[in-house]
Amino acid sequence: MNNHYELYKGRNEPTCLKKGCGYINLRECVDVAVLRKLEVELQSLNPDAVVIPWLSRPFGSIEGYGMYLRPSADALIRRAQSEHWPDPVPGRVYDLAWIIRRLERCSETTAANSR
Repeated sequence: MNNHYELYKGRNEPTCLKKGCGYINLRECVDVAVLRKLEVELQSLNPDAVVIPWLSRPFGSIEGYGMYLRPSADALIRRAQSEHWPDPVPGRVYDLAWIIRRLERCSETTAANSR
């Protein structure tokens, strides 16, 4: 088995991003309940925790998510790029600040739509 696949299989996956047999696309997520659950999961792990999607190319199908500390996440992405890993590969890093901004935008949109 490939070493990168072992890293993928050994990831710590946030439970709130699983939907049936697939995954919620965090980039498009506007579900405040899901975002709040993810915020709590990351904060309980560590304030420096991030979530990364594992993707299959060329279309970016989400194969899963993993929670990591920021330095480990950055090292994982650099390693994947330098070693040219086959699928699945780690994608964009989402940190607590991103989730909080997303929650604020969703709240603003909900408030504007309810007027």
